[in-house]
Amino acid sequence: MTIWIFAILVLALGGAIGFALGAIRALVCFVGLFLGALLAVPIGMLLGPLIGLIGLANPVWAMVLPPLVFLLIVGLVFLGISFFVHRPIETHYRYKADDFHRRAWERMNQRLGIVPGLLSALILLLVTGVFIYVAGYVTVAFAQEEGEPFSVRMLNTMRKDMVSSGFDRVIAPLDPAPAKFYEVVDLGGFIYWNLPKIRERMANYPVFYSMLNNADVQAFLEDKEYQEMLNRKASFTELFQNPKTAAMVVGLPALPEIQNLDLKDLRAYLESGKSSKFDPLQILGTWELDVEQVIVQTKKAKPDITSSQMAALKKVLLTVASGINIKAYYDNRLAFSIQPVIGDWEQMKKAAAALSAPPPPPPTAVQEEPGMRGIRPEDRMRYGMGGRRARQDEPQEAPAEAAAPVKLDPVVIQGTWEGEDDRYTIKLQDPKGNAQEMVTRIVADEMVISYGRQKLVFVKQ
Repeated sequence: MTIWIFAILVLALGGAIGFALGAIRALVCFVGLFLGALLAVPIGMLLGPLIGLIGLANPVWAMVLPPLVFLLIVGLVFLGISFFVHRPIETHYRYKADDFHRRAWERMNQRLGIVPGLLSALILLLVTGVFIYVAGYVTVAFAQEEGEPFSVRMLNTMRKDMVSSGFDRVIAPLDPAPAKFYEVVDLGGFIYWNLPKIRERMANYPVFYSMLNNADVQAFLEDKEYQEMLNRKASFTELFQNPKTAAMVVGLPALPEIQNLDLKDLRAYLESGKSSKFDPLQILGTWELDVEQVIVQTKKAKPDITSSQMAALKKVLLTVASGINIKAYYDNRLAFSIQPVIGDWEQMKKAAAALSAPPPPPPTAVQEEPGMRGIRPEDRMRYGMGGRRARQDEPQEAPAEAAAPVKLDPVVIQGTWEGEDDRYTIKLQDPKGNAQEMVTRIVADEMVISYGRQKLVFVKQ
């Protein structure tokens, strides 16, 4: 209902102004508004840099105001021209025509002025309708029912009335915004209202997952104040006026990941957790080394491994290898990293040496002393037969001091992956430039990498 009230008021005002200006001036103004409306978007956007000079730093104003400012400038210029055109005609009838013809011309000029006045009002109505159609779509998607200023609430009401009355079908052919704009707004509104529930799922989407190392994205995620504002569902006005929002509106579209983003697939993934585009690529995501499974695979590959070697292997794996992970990105990049750990370096070296040590010889039979047969070992120790107990006054060996912990620097090896379904080939290049190629197979949430005779098992996080 509000949109029709607004339309009637605009048309009535336009007719009244046309009557007051007269046909000549109103017709010139109509021509100016018509040309201004046609050129407002292509030429008006050239005024975008000037918007920042007047103190409006928000980039949204740089997109909305330039066409309106251009239309206003063109309208004022043609209004001035209309007086220049009207002046000689008015002078002729005032000073060179008789009173009968002068009054007839004045009545005709005023009454005919209603027509171009109404046409000019129609142009303004359509231009305003386009603004309500586009801007109202955004405010309806993000604005709260309460807590918004009157202007936002009125814009929301008029946008909803535009749909219910069918007036949106009149404005739609004039809409300069691309279809992707509305897809972005729909997706942004869905994320905004469901953020706490889909935050983790959103971070795991392969495109966003590859952006987590971006410095700007990290700064955005670490801004606790802005994240708190999103969590409490701040009003549209507060969200719109926040400089972080302005930076995001400008910065995100410039990222190549966002430019190639499949919005429909992302929306389906956020709603269901399934991605028709990325689900077949099972390697994507973070994989951490499963130490227990590596030990199991080692036992299968080396059945003759001794218990001491196995204990040493387990110690090394638990100390160092537990920080190993693989990150596979959607653009075929891969990072093999060892996270920084703190460990007992001397103990790790001993454990590593034990792995390569030959198995110990079998124990030799103990020769019993004469006369000791049949006597239990505990009785021998009690009565000092065949051995002796340590005296209390004998010096005991002091326990060795624990070695100072060593902090290991993180190591990240870049590589690539290729393949599909459950079989992939991983190519890595170590810091020395040596290329390594490994074959991997994925079963459920486990990735088994074959490297020589060794099999490394990674679990998806």
